[in-house]
Amino acid sequence: MVSRAPGSVVEEGLVVTPLRLSQAGRHDCLRWDAALRVGRPVVWTGAVPVGWTAAEVGPLVVDAPPEIMRWAVLEQPAPARAPCVTVVIPTHRCVPWAMRALRGQSWPTRTLVVCNGSGPRTVAGAEVWHTPWMGHAATRRAALERVQTPYVLLMTDDGIPRGRGFVASMMEQLVEGVDAVVARQVAWPTAARHVRERIRAWTPASPGAMPHADHVATLYRTDELRRWAVKEVPIAEDLAWTQERRVIRAPAAVVLHSHVPTVETLVRRRRAEHAVRARLGAPVPIEGFRAALSALPGTLGSGPPAAIVGSVAELIGMAWGAHEGRRAR
Repeated sequence: MVSRAPGSVVEEGLVVTPLRLSQAGRHDCLRWDAALRVGRPVVWTGAVPVGWTAAEVGPLVVDAPPEIMRWAVLEQPAPARAPCVTVVIPTHRCVPWAMRALRGQSWPTRTLVVCNGSGPRTVAGAEVWHTPWMGHAATRRAALERVQTPYVLLMTDDGIPRGRGFVASMMEQLVEGVDAVVARQVAWPTAARHVRERIRAWTPASPGAMPHADHVATLYRTDELRRWAVKEVPIAEDLAWTQERRVIRAPAAVVLHSHVPTVETLVRRRRAEHAVRARLGAPVPIEGFRAALSALPGTLGSGPPAAIVGSVAELIGMAWGAHEGRRAR
């Protein structure tokens, strides 16, 4: 018998030695990011890092102190004769980061990679459909016509499900009376503190209702989504398609996802999102430029310089978008 280090895993016949960490300094987090990208297990031996919660560390490691391991992702086996779920992932740039995790799910899944632009020609373990980019809503709606399973999971190409029980944990929550299930998002180790706090506030580590879906990872019944997916919007189709639907989050289904925000992307995205919100009559946090100016004093004292700059950029984008959306109604 060959002994293995605690936390080691066997992948394709090879023993993969875990990365052992006890601190979350910049260099440590870069190594942690790299390990997560390639599926290398991580063992955590320290306390919960400052600015983190145990619920954010647990899903990213295979071994840790008990207070952290209570948040580790579950195996969650599928029941006998479990219905297949199709995962739809649009991409224009790369093999979706989720593929390694999706190929190992306990629940039966098939993956449809919707490739537009210079994306991959083939993806191991997936069907690749090449199509021109028609916009967020129209491209996903066209992909739905190729789905032949009773359930569909819409994802983005930069989200990574954590654990073999990810799909099973989402299916467990899609009960009668629930229209859609959203996965809980956890930020990358290198994410800035204010980004981590924003993601934590959006999908807390507790059961509850969501204001709308989030296509980083949302599970639907296929036939129902086809009936709802009729509103044509340039962005925020997850909001447009699930207005007035019962959407909940599945805290045990964790997807690793966060962005490195820039001023340009924050302004552009918030402008586009809030134009859609205003056009649809959905709530808008900032209703226009006057509201943005009123919110500015509180924003300027809200955190470190990077967070303040980002918040000001978002205020500009939200005010701009709300103004445009109202004019388009």
